[in-house]
Amino acid sequence: MINDNKDSLDAIFLVTSSSAHVTQAITALENGYHVFLEKPMGITVKECKKLEAIVKKHKTQLFSLGFVRRFDPSYVYAKELIDQGTIGNPFMIRAHTADFDRYAEFQLQFVQSAGGIFLDYNVHDIDLTRWLLNTEVHSVYARGGSYVHKEFSDIGDADNTVVLATLENNKIAVISASRTAFHGHDTHTEIIGSKGILKIGCEPSKNHVEIFDHHGIRKECVKDFFSRFETAFLHEVQNFIQCILDKQKPQITAYDGTKATEVSLAMLQSFKEGLNLFASGTQEEGTGKVYKIGAAMSSFSDKWQTYLQDGVRRFDKERDDVEISMTDGKDDPATQLNQIETLLAQGTDAIIIVPVDISAMGPIIKLTKEAKVPLVVINRLPKDEFLKDIDVYVGSDSIEGGIMQAKWIVDQHSPKGKAGIIMGPLGHEAATMRTKGNEQVFAQNGIKVVIKAEGKWDRAKGQQIAENWFQSGKDLDIIVSNNDEMAIGAVLAARSMGIKDKDILIVGLDATPDAIEYLGKGLDATVFQSADGQGYGAANAAYKLLMGEKLEKMYWIPYELVTPENKDQYQ
Repeated sequence: MINDNKDSLDAIFLVTSSSAHVTQAITALENGYHVFLEKPMGITVKECKKLEAIVKKHKTQLFSLGFVRRFDPSYVYAKELIDQGTIGNPFMIRAHTADFDRYAEFQLQFVQSAGGIFLDYNVHDIDLTRWLLNTEVHSVYARGGSYVHKEFSDIGDADNTVVLATLENNKIAVISASRTAFHGHDTHTEIIGSKGILKIGCEPSKNHVEIFDHHGIRKECVKDFFSRFETAFLHEVQNFIQCILDKQKPQITAYDGTKATEVSLAMLQSFKEGLNLFASGTQEEGTGKVYKIGAAMSSFSDKWQTYLQDGVRRFDKERDDVEISMTDGKDDPATQLNQIETLLAQGTDAIIIVPVDISAMGPIIKLTKEAKVPLVVINRLPKDEFLKDIDVYVGSDSIEGGIMQAKWIVDQHSPKGKAGIIMGPLGHEAATMRTKGNEQVFAQNGIKVVIKAEGKWDRAKGQQIAENWFQSGKDLDIIVSNNDEMAIGAVLAARSMGIKDKDILIVGLDATPDAIEYLGKGLDATVFQSADGQGYGAANAAYKLLMGEKLEKMYWIPYELVTPENKDQYQ
């Protein structure tokens, strides 16, 4: 089109597949055209920032994005009322976008190229939130599923989602999306302020007509997004053309597009991993600085930590302005301390660490404080005397994992059962607290812990321990393990001894890929703790600290029970 119309076109409207947006927009800008681009601007933050840089470079070409709700008369009026102080200080927004259910099958055809429900639906409400409340999104926690159309789960998407977002200045947003509105299209928003409330579109009527018939009294609803925002689409195009004629910058910028994509992708990751994720960024564009983050692992031989390392590497790959170096502490505190000293001497800007020994954190904290480098601790909660001196802790509450294991066992087992607990390394915070959670629940429900042993997170050791127990005639009904690797070892021991699955309950913790494979094949349950999510979250936290953000000290990642019945959700 560009080659055929070089002299007759001034502007190009790109209403194409989301995955093609950035490439096409850059081509148009570099050929001298003004560009109006449909949302989302891109499907990765990296490509959005690339386009943002190109827009800045081509100062004579105008660029705008299709956040159409900014041109809807109702939303425009609501913005005016907010800015006038009509409802006081707006501190909460509730936004909902829902499409007619009959379009779900059609949406399946293009959902992957469109980026999924968060990039296709929520991106509008993210922009609305930033615009109406004049704020940035700080963190997001997303949940949802495919409750009506299971096919969306097969491609990693959902038909209904809800997101709780924290905003700057302690404001809150609740953003929900649905592909299953049986009454028609439904977009509505509620803004709550210190002196009043604004509601926009909360009754999604087609018009002001009420029908009185044998069904009762009813109103018809608009059937699709285009019908609801027909006027806004017209105003949006008129505004862009007028900006070209007047040589005025459009109100919607490439930066707005980057922010909307950034938050949408954080929502998607949160949905997939069950994490509360930091979503806002404050880095000055174009600085060219590459931030060095040192990731000090306690041991590369710990299989669970290999998944954690994957999360760290994933964050590293996503950002051009980050370089992460990873070290193996080999389960030796002195080795890990020396490695951190070396990282700091090499000019590392932040340290994330899975400590070998939480009781030996003092020298590490001293080094990072002297270097004025942020310290993020992962998975192993430091003792109180050290906790106050770290910047962020990313992990799960260990005792809750043990409690969740034991409660499930109690629900499956009659009272007065006999249990053995395979523990992680003695003195390790997670091993101590998970075991404590097991014992608390068992003591309250008549299950006796007859034996415990240290398996050091290792499958082979777990197998050896369980074989010894079986051979010594402990007559166990239950084996609960502090992690999955040792639990799998117990499963293998039971098989080698000819013990049938129905005669013993074996429960692990972590929901590793290997454990998911063993569920229903000797392993009865596990508890999901996202290793990948903890690694990614820790790297993300370190980066945000380097950007100057103030973060909460404790960044908890919730546990989830996994059984043969729901294991497909975790594969």
